[in-house]
Amino acid sequence: MIQNQKGFALATCLALLPVLGAALIASYFVAGSMHLDLSSKQICRKNGIEAQKQVRPLLTLLMGLNPVAKALEAEYWMATFRVATCAGQPCLAPAVAHQQRVLQRRQNLDIRQKQIIQQANTILRLQHGRTKWQLQAHFLQNRFLLFRLNQTRVNGQAPQLAVRPVGAGPAPTYRTKELFTEKQALAYSWQYRLELTKIVNPLHAQGFKVQRTCAVSLKEEKNKWSVLTLEGKSLSKLF
Repeated sequence: MIQNQKGFALATCLALLPVLGAALIASYFVAGSMHLDLSSKQICRKNGIEAQKQVRPLLTLLMGLNPVAKALEAEYWMATFRVATCAGQPCLAPAVAHQQRVLQRRQNLDIRQKQIIQQANTILRLQHGRTKWQLQAHFLQNRFLLFRLNQTRVNGQAPQLAVRPVGAGPAPTYRTKELFTEKQALAYSWQYRLELTKIVNPLHAQGFKVQRTCAVSLKEEKNKWSVLTLEGKSLSKLF
């Protein structure tokens, strides 16, 4: 009787071994996937926050030049009016000279504004490329005993400083574009397929596809720019 019970217990354990093995593999599968998700999002967010923090003072500086641009525009039109009223009079030459000086100041400011925008765009472009490369390298470097990554792909385009000029002529004022936070975002999407290795998957059963997104942007709050990571609906609008 005792031998029968031992035999039954042994048979039960042997029958449960495949189930336990499958459960362990599934747990390892899930843990590996979660680790990959967290580590890849950490790369995206860390680099995105760093870039937007570098862009933030440039955006503040550009907006801070708007009062100067408005004052120079008003001064230029006053000088232009003065030139018109001095036509055919001795005051014409000094009026034209003053007008040209104001125009030169506007042109110098215009150069400064464009330099700021270009500097911000360069930061965004370089950081976007760096993050994209790091994510690709991260996926290639991750090797797991029981499963592998296939068909890895990272998508996303580098944004530009989301501002627009208001008015014509040199040195216009600048405003943020509509949907500024979405257009300013450093955003990425990546996907890969997790597949079991031949060690535990001799029948080559298909794995499953993973797709993730991440974005970091700026948002105006109380006349200041704060860095934020986009989640939920705000993130879904980008893809």
